[in-house]
Amino acid sequence: MRKIKYIVVHHTASGEETTLEDVSLWHKARGFSRVSGTNAGYHYLIEASPKPTIRLGRSPDRTGAHARNYNTGSIGCAIVGSFEDGSVPSPEQYRLAVQLVADLSRQHPEAAIKGHSELGSTQCPGIDMVAFRQAVQECLQCHR
Repeated sequence: MRKIKYIVVHHTASGEETTLEDVSLWHKARGFSRVSGTNAGYHYLIEASPKPTIRLGRSPDRTGAHARNYNTGSIGCAIVGSFEDGSVPSPEQYRLAVQLVADLSRQHPEAAIKGHSELGSTQCPGIDMVAFRQAVQECLQCHR
């Protein structure tokens, strides 16, 4: 298993109808290699419609392509949507993202939870990462 230092939260900067297959096509066009049956650089994608769902992109044991200079030691989790303008994920998407990151934190307790913008020059994921990390901590406390 890879040594994971970071769990990185992203958004897709796209419409809520975006699927893992769409992301895979976009990342293929950017030259990302096909890994685990997808070109998606993210390990997990939380789709929005028709029903919020967590989809597996790259296998977590493979290096992602989602945060330049941090891919080797990280797992990338993206929420479908565009949240830079003050929009927010649906409550169900947010809940799934919190649960996913809490589960990953249990598996990798030494990993720091970061928004993509905390590792590079971007506005991604466009959500309040302080509140998100707090929600993850509350989830971890409730499921001890």
